[in-house]
Amino acid sequence: MTQSLKISPNDVSGCKVNDDGTLNMVFINCYFMDVCKQVLSEGLKRVDGRACCPASSGMCRYFRGVTGYEWDYDLLEFDKPYCTSKIYMF
Repeated sequence: MTQSLKISPNDVSGCKVNDDGTLNMVFINCYFMDVCKQVLSEGLKRVDGRACCPASSGMCRYFRGVTGYEWDYDLLEFDKPYCTSKIYMF
């Protein structure tokens, strides 16, 4: 039996590996967009002050499960109508 698990928003349109080994992921039509807009409008942020991104957070958890290493992200662009995150291992 084969099972699938949807781990990303509606459309991950691209993933670019940067020279430093980080990944830039572009999310189009993300189903978290309304939540993110509300969170940002209320000034809510991660503990370290960076912007929240549920899609990138989910990808980091997936990568951790696959690689065994910890991953984190920085939100580079938001609501353009796409979002771009830089995802990296540490």
